[in-house]
Amino acid sequence: MADDRPDHLPDMAGATRDVLAKIIERSGVEPAAHEAIRAAMATAGDLHRLAVEYEHALGVHVAARYRTTAETVHAGITADPAWPSVAQRLHRAEAAGITITDLLQRAEQMGDYTDARSQTSVLVFRLDRLLARTTRDTDTNAPVPGWLAVPPPTAAEQPWNSYLPARYAEIDQRITTLARDAEQQPAGWLAGIGAGDARRQAIRHTVAYRAVFPITGDDPIGPAPERRGRQHEAWTAAHHAITASHHPPTGASAATRLLDQLAAHRTNTDDPPTEQRTGPTRHL
Repeated sequence: MADDRPDHLPDMAGATRDVLAKIIERSGVEPAAHEAIRAAMATAGDLHRLAVEYEHALGVHVAARYRTTAETVHAGITADPAWPSVAQRLHRAEAAGITITDLLQRAEQMGDYTDARSQTSVLVFRLDRLLARTTRDTDTNAPVPGWLAVPPPTAAEQPWNSYLPARYAEIDQRITTLARDAEQQPAGWLAGIGAGDARRQAIRHTVAYRAVFPITGDDPIGPAPERRGRQHEAWTAAHHAITASHHPPTGASAATRLLDQLAAHRTNTDDPPTEQRTGPTRHL
């Protein structure tokens, strides 16, 4: 989500699988189980933790979907505890229209795994590099920036079909709260955000970036990270959103074009001014 390292999640963030396993065992109590999850995660209110937890849960859910393909390209990779981190990135790639087999093969071609303490950790790093080069936030109206969290699958079995959308919505709400608080203060860095149509999305990208990495000061997102990785990808997406916010509002430019068109039409088609005459004139 927001780290250059793979997502080996400690404490509560790594407990999702165990929590959900217990829920599944308790058949017929899905609503209570859902509330149990929310209670267990009540202390994880910061945006970074919310996103990491969601990403890990999403990876656990989609792990089985990509297991066979991954094993075909790299045998044994799915046995690593960090396999859900790989699966989450494969889900993200598939959502962007990237062929999973091709992506995994490209990652394999980036070098061998000699001296790697964790081959899965290396694979996660390579996937992040490849995804940073090939994906962008194509849906500018997405409630959550794509670099932070991708939407959950549209179809999933219990308890994922309620848990994942709820967690994604919680991230969305947290960003909304941060953006509202920034505008109410108002935050000094808002001076760096344009007033164009993309202002809202630029603010959402900015508050998310500042909360996750974290960034302080009046520069909305600070300088570009030196290392290529997930933070650099996030910075690039936020930078593009801020740049777009400085473009003139489309409504104003459209009105200007319309006035220009009307002026041109009047010049080409209107009757010329009537000559001033001192004698009688004939009217139709």
